[in-house]
Amino acid sequence: MSSRLLFQMDIPRRGKQCVQAGEEFYPGADYYSVLIEEDKHGFQRQDFCVACWDKQAKETWSIQADSYWRSTVTTTKPETHSIALRTRDEKALDLLKEASTANTTEDQEDLFLLALYLARRRLLYLRQERQQNGERLNIYEIASTEEMICVKKLNLSQSQVVAAQQRLAIKLRKE
Repeated sequence: MSSRLLFQMDIPRRGKQCVQAGEEFYPGADYYSVLIEEDKHGFQRQDFCVACWDKQAKETWSIQADSYWRSTVTTTKPETHSIALRTRDEKALDLLKEASTANTTEDQEDLFLLALYLARRRLLYLRQERQQNGERLNIYEIASTEEMICVKKLNLSQSQVVAAQQRLAIKLRKE
């Protein structure tokens, strides 16, 4: 099955500094991010230090934004392990990134299940749920890299879930 299902949404990564005060974001610092839809395939992102958010930005941007959230700059770079030593979660995250660029029905099912698993493991943060072109979408942030990823919400049958779990188990063993 290879019907074209993939859709792309440009969701920028966090900026290196506060857009209002220019203050650099350092590891461990809290900040606020705002997403504003520019067109149906992309967003503008604004990142604010806590002081600017509390002082002025909250009143303006919380109303105008499609989504906003508070987060913390990651404190460490993800460790790179040799392929043999990578954890199941690291392998699942790699499979998620791979599935997000593929375009088959099976890839979309795998992507959906991997996103649920990784969100439960707190390696992905759900930042926004939205409707677009009649489809339900979840926008997640990858905790370790602050990258954003869009995942189509699916209503899977029990047999589809089992089949996807079997595919993923095989892929996780290969990695």
